[in-house]
Amino acid sequence: MILKNTICCLSLFSLLSIAGCKDKEPDVETPPTIIVTGQNPFKTGIYLTFVDDSVRISGRFGIDSVWMEHNIDTSLLGYYQITYHAVSFSGMTAEAQRDVWVVVMPNQQNKT
Repeated sequence: MILKNTICCLSLFSLLSIAGCKDKEPDVETPPTIIVTGQNPFKTGIYLTFVDDSVRISGRFGIDSVWMEHNIDTSLLGYYQITYHAVSFSGMTAEAQRDVWVVVMPNQQNKT
């Protein structure tokens, strides 16, 4: 009986050891993820203050810096683009864009 229990315990230990000894994949850095949420393209009214619709940025090992670039001028009708940038702690980069239209909104028809 002692021999049988010992074999069962050794077999279980061997299975656990084999399962735990699998080669682990190395942690591979991936670029940050930028998700442009809300409307894209985004419409804003002429002469109104532009407020960005929001963006979500994440990274597997953290984000070192985030910034956006644009030249939106709400005093001029037209098409503009915002570019969002993110850099991970390991230096990997990502970018995403949102299109913005400055237009005369329906409630502004008589005001311009």
